[in-house]
Amino acid sequence: MNKTRISRVGEEIKKELSLVLQRGLKDPRVGFVTVTDVEVS
Repeated sequence: MNKTRISRVGEEIKKELSLVLQRGLKDPRVGFVTVTDVEVS
């Protein structure tokens, strides 16, 4: 894959992972979580 596509895929994965953690994680012990980077291989 070219670098532009890899970057785009990584950004989409980061967005989806953030939504899953935000909506699906109901553990009160877990506070604020930030996904700062995704590495696509």
